[in-house]
Amino acid sequence: MKDLISRVQQRSKQYRPLPFWSWNDKLKTDMTAWQIKEMAKTGHGGYFMHARGGIQTDYLSDEWFEQVEVGIKEGLANDLDPWLYDESGWPSGFAGGEVTAKGKAFHAKGLFIDYIDTIGAYEKDDNFLNFYEIDASTKEIRVITEDTTNPMVAIKYTVCSDYIDILNHEVIEYFIECTHEKYYEKFKEQFGTGLKGFFTDEPRISEGDVPWSHLLPDEFKKRYGYNLLDYLPALFMETKDYEKVRYDFWALISDLFVTAFMKQLYDWCDDHDTELTGHVMMEESLYSQMTGTAGSMPFYEYMHVPGVDWLRRTMGNSIMTKQVGSAAEQLG
Repeated sequence: MKDLISRVQQRSKQYRPLPFWSWNDKLKTDMTAWQIKEMAKTGHGGYFMHARGGIQTDYLSDEWFEQVEVGIKEGLANDLDPWLYDESGWPSGFAGGEVTAKGKAFHAKGLFIDYIDTIGAYEKDDNFLNFYEIDASTKEIRVITEDTTNPMVAIKYTVCSDYIDILNHEVIEYFIECTHEKYYEKFKEQFGTGLKGFFTDEPRISEGDVPWSHLLPDEFKKRYGYNLLDYLPALFMETKDYEKVRYDFWALISDLFVTAFMKQLYDWCDDHDTELTGHVMMEESLYSQMTGTAGSMPFYEYMHVPGVDWLRRTMGNSIMTKQVGSAAEQLG
């Protein structure tokens, strides 16, 4: 074992392990410092300071930042690379509850379809969008207010108060204000002089398989020139022109997600002499990527160290590693 540790220590730091250092108890300064020294002894190259389930020190509190200060200074004193993890658990974006506390406009949302027999029996709520009929012969979609003889559906959205509207630039800007800016305020001198950067973990599209945001109708009309609200059933059913509607919709989702979340974090890190790494949700297959992020590859351009999450020993579909490796190669 000593020989193995010695060989690992002879490697450059960038090729040594950097573990998720789970902070899952009441944090104590002497224990934080001791664990860093142990990681240095065993050939680690650094670590990610990561709040996990069981943490008894309030996230982003003064006591939290005292431990982070030890984590940075003690790591640098032992020639290790300290990294920050940007959330209290995952998926990244809610800032331990500060962002979601802003209310419904900041919450994750998802579209749902109900197949109905009569409009009068349907219970509408604040999240109801429209009733539609699908012409039985032409498959055309029409917004309706009264029962027809054609198949009818209702479209609404649900709200998840535990997560954020990941498509909204303003929401992510507030996440950065609650998280990254606080670290910068506390540890400005270490940015660019030893503190490596941030790990962002499993950001995902909004509630349900089909995401929603109050921004979408205006953004869609601006980009494609037609009203998304007139065609929502096409996202669930094989209606007339459903291929075009779905293509336009998911292209917009991908672009809003990448630019609002990953690019905004990347630009902030770039401007503050730090790096961004991490991974996105549901990379395992092309199908799972669509329901998790609308596609993983566009995100890798906006990571200084692009990554994927390969858990356990199962070596299944290699597409996720080929994707991140390909993007890294193309972008240098």
